Amino acid sequence: LILRPAWLRQALIASRAMQVFFWMVLSLLPDALANFGCHDYLQDVENQDEIASMNVQLLQVGLDVQRSKVSAGAPETVGDAGSTKLSFAHVPCNFGHSVGKVALGQPINISFVEKAWHVSPNPVLMAEKANMSVTKAAWRAWANSSNVTDAIAFMKKAGQPQGQLWGMMNPPSWVISDKTNCNMYYTPGKHWPEDLAKKHFGDRSIFGILRDPYDKLVNEFRRQVQGVDSGFNHQTRQMIDVRENNKDRLSSRYEQYYRSCDVNGYLKEELQKYKEGDHFRSNCALLPQAEYFDEPFGITVPVDNRKIPESFNVLMSEHSYPFRMNLTVHNFKCNNLSAWSLDNETKALIKDVYARDFDLLCHYFGYCNQDELTCLEQIPDMCGGKP
Repeated sequence: LILRPAWLRQALIASRAMQVFFWMVLSLLPDALANFGCHDYLQDVENQDEIASMNVQLLQVGLDVQRSKVSAGAPETVGDAGSTKLSFAHVPCNFGHSVGKVALGQPINISFVEKAWHVSPNPVLMAEKANMSVTKAAWRAWANSSNVTDAIAFMKKAGQPQGQLWGMMNPPSWVISDKTNCNMYYTPGKHWPEDLAKKHFGDRSIFGILRDPYDKLVNEFRRQVQGVDSGFNHQTRQMIDVRENNKDRLSSRYEQYYRSCDVNGYLKEELQKYKEGDHFRSNCALLPQAEYFDEPFGITVPVDNRKIPESFNVLMSEHSYPFRMNLTVHNFKCNNLSAWSLDNETKALIKDVYARDFDLLCHYFGYCNQDELTCLEQIPDMCGGKP
């Protein structure tokens, strides 16, 4: 007897076309869950999805074994999205995974993170390489089921009593945005449904990390090379490209970018597509950081990425949070790349697309030289090719 999750039963009713898909999935569900660590569904071009899955698991191993020192402080009881002090906006490729991991409270029990993942639609959606319409319908059904409460409970158990469910660690943010077609946690607050945004961000001050655009775009490419969209929910680059029906990004041309660490070829093609209007491609990976500062529910407390992890730790100390970031979750492929790897044409595109980000860096931190190249020397493998 196969027990159908409530979200799956509801999705089966959603449309006749979708019923065919989900009835097929029902027969696969037990094996899909049993083989969670194997990811038998990852069989794309020259095993790139299998490699991506292994990379996700490598990140999870790191998350499981790394331990941050927690300074003394008054413990706080975690709420649905945190305390009454701060909330967090997760800008892609700005150390949001590191923030979420640390904020749970250390040490974390990764098995409960995986249990939360198991009660979400993602195992089935990944197994069947679902398109956008099926993905959105499944997440909508899930959002109205008891599985959301179960996922929240598991995420709380993953951390410590003083922990916070910030960013993507808060399960209600896993759904897909109707405005952007991205996971909600990667979607700027101004595009969130008002009721969900009020629950997630509340009336707390919203902080987020602000990164130099050249450094950010190089590391966004490195993230894509790894094939990892998120190490916490097992989303891979290929899964995102399939659900977005992004044939270019699934092509051999892009595979060559990844294999050869061709950051300039990749960014020129991607940023041109952004300029042509495809703003939310690749799960909102290319959005300017300024989008996350726009109201409503925009960042009002920027954290200087140049000084990570210390800048984050200072903010936590100022707001009496007990956790500190000593280790970061960061890229581990194409370690020879940094902002110094960008050619003049690529840098000109970045200046154009991310003009507002440069303005924010000047306004908040006094970094006003738009030609300045930076990297994070305090973090291993982040300054490849620096003179």
